[in-house]
Amino acid sequence: MTTASTHVLDAARGLPAAGMRAALTGPLPVPPPDDATGDGPSPDHERAPRPPSDTAAEPGGSLPAAAEPEHRTATTDDDGRIAWGDLPGPGTYTLELATGDWFAAQDRDTFYPRVVLEVALGTAHTHVALLLSPFAYTTYRGS
Repeated sequence: MTTASTHVLDAARGLPAAGMRAALTGPLPVPPPDDATGDGPSPDHERAPRPPSDTAAEPGGSLPAAAEPEHRTATTDDDGRIAWGDLPGPGTYTLELATGDWFAAQDRDTFYPRVVLEVALGTAHTHVALLLSPFAYTTYRGS
């Protein structure tokens, strides 16, 4: 089962970033490779023919539509945390944090009006931590 959580800390003040809005979207569709080998553009910069798809065509010859990514929104709690709960499954997700609004509510400037991360979630729980200050941030996979 795929689950995730987020923890945002105000590194400049040494406090949790309580009340920050966030959005988690995914799993995102997997883009097709640029060429048949997946190694990038062919030497003449034209796309090479694509290999046949493993996906069976629907009646009428069209391929089935990819599932729409799920979009969730939440706000960090008093400890700067969000428990996203059960997710649709493994894959790439986008985590977007409204850092500019959060700093503005405290009458503080920031260089980053929003922080957008793409994370690869597996079948186990994943914790995404963000250490934030007005002019820098870092992130890591926590436990």
